[in-house]
Amino acid sequence: MSDISQLPPELALAILKNLNATDLCLAACVWQSLANDEILWLGLCKSNWAYTSVYKRAHSEGISFRRIYLQLDEGTLRFNAGQGLQYFIENRLLDDTCEEICNFIHNTRKLRASEKRKLLQTR
Repeated sequence: MSDISQLPPELALAILKNLNATDLCLAACVWQSLANDEILWLGLCKSNWAYTSVYKRAHSEGISFRRIYLQLDEGTLRFNAGQGLQYFIENRLLDDTCEEICNFIHNTRKLRASEKRKLLQTR
């Protein structure tokens, strides 16, 4: 089997985009420049958290989508453990407005329904 880095970049990215975050991190150990491609991490972000405020400003503020993914994943773990939205807001992943919070909750696959319900009842 040949090294993926010897493939044309478009083909290598097409292969790597089928990996989940864990496998992509492992691939990054071997093929760092390809596995850290912003397009791959943006796709992973949007497949799990279709909408969040930080997407609009990531490019202009120089925030990598890999970093965003890792922060969203951490925030999801905290949210599902009953800590609510505070992590998302404090880390500027989500603006603290009703519209932004509603869009985020509605378009996110990773948040537990019971925690969403709890948030909506207390907010």
